Amino acid sequence: MSSILRCYIYRKDKYWESICVDLDIATFACSMDEAKRELASCLELYLECLAELPFEERSSLLKRRAPWRVRTKFAVMAWMTRLRGIVPSQVPPRTAYFEISNPLPLHM
Repeated sequence: MSSILRCYIYRKDKYWESICVDLDIATFACSMDEAKRELASCLELYLECLAELPFEERSSLLKRRAPWRVRTKFAVMAWMTRLRGIVPSQVPPRTAYFEISNPLPLHM
C-alpha cells in the first residue's frame, strides 16, 4: 500500500465533507480544518485496527477504494487545480485536495 493517501474536502451546505479516495473513508465537520483532523484521526484508527488483523483480512480491507463517482470527482478537481497552476493549499476554500501520510507500514 502506498505511504500517501489521497483525500479531498468540499463544502456541502453548512458542513465540510472530507474523503479518503484510497480507503473509502469519509467524515463530516463544521470547519475545513476540523474535517481534515477528523479524517486523519479516522484513518489512523482504521489502519491501527487493520494492523491487528490476519494478513488475509487486512489485504482485502486495504483494497477498499471509493466508488467510481468519488474517484472521478477527485481526479477532475486535482487536474483542474494543476491546470490552473494552483498548489493545493491555495485552492479556493470551497474545495481542496490533500494527501495524508500513511502512519503505518501495512503491506499487502
